[in-house]
Order: sequence, then structure tokens, then C-alpha cells
Amino acid sequence: GLENKFNSAKGGTALKSNQYISMKAAGVCTFKVDPDAGICVQSDLTTKPESLNADESNANHRFMWNYIGNSIAGIARPYVNTLMRPNARTSLVGSIAGFLEDMKSEGNRALSRIYDFTCEDISSQPWKGLGHMDLAVNVQQLPTQKYINARLMLTTQVLLNVA
Repeated sequence: GLENKFNSAKGGTALKSNQYISMKAAGVCTFKVDPDAGICVQSDLTTKPESLNADESNANHRFMWNYIGNSIAGIARPYVNTLMRPNARTSLVGSIAGFLEDMKSEGNRALSRIYDFTCEDISSQPWKGLGHMDLAVNVQQLPTQKYINARLMLTTQVLLNVA
């Protein structure tokens, strides 16, 4: 794939900045912030129907999940260990929804990377009272494609499972 073609260690040609810009604009790759590795390029950030190639479709689904999962974790990071009051809840849901709206790109389907999504606070009342937040994020890649489902639990406490 692209990794080999542009990987100089594997005989490929290293990408230039203008190539990264063109590929990112076309949705082939994007930059992600990895908590361990720092800023890296996430390639194959596209959606492909299983009917065209099941293996590539599954790989694209995994790459998309990695990108979305890392991105929403990064968006939520400032809220970790804070009391999730109503304004913080609204702000976090709005920030994640805004990120996904950009990926949906409803005004220009040529730039769209996802078909649809939901992002909602599903916290139970007792959890809300303790300042916790349970957030459900569901992303649909294509009208007939798999979903990416993520759950975030933001708390002000460390919960231990004692045996």
C-alpha cells in the first residue's frame, strides 16, 4: 500500500510536504496525536464497501477506528479528573460532535469520511450526581457499512475492582 510506496526504508520515495497536503485533502491520510508516539500520519483513512474488497474494507474500518478513538480521547483529555458539571458536559459533547461533523462534511459529500454519527451523554442520574460522565459515540461509515462504537467514562475518582 501507500506505506511501502512512500517508505524509503522499503525502497519507496519519501513523501514531500505538498504530497502530504494533497493526500490529507483527499482523505487518504490525516495527522493524529498518539499519546505514546506523538504526532504521526494515519494512512488509509477512507471508507470502502465490503463488496469491493472485504479485506481492505476491514482494514479501513480498523484504521478509521484508530483515528476516531485517538481523536475523541484527545478531545476528552482536558476533562479527565474534573467535576463534570452541566456546562462541561455540553462542551465535551459539542467538541466531539464538531469533530465528527467535520468528518461527515454534509455540505460537501466529496470530502465526507463518515456517513453519520451520534454523540450523547448517557450518564445515569447517580453518576451525574457524583460528577461522572458516560458518553456514547457511534459512527456509521457508509449507509450499509459497519459502525464504530466508543464509550468514554470520565470520572473524578479512581474506581478499584477489589477481589
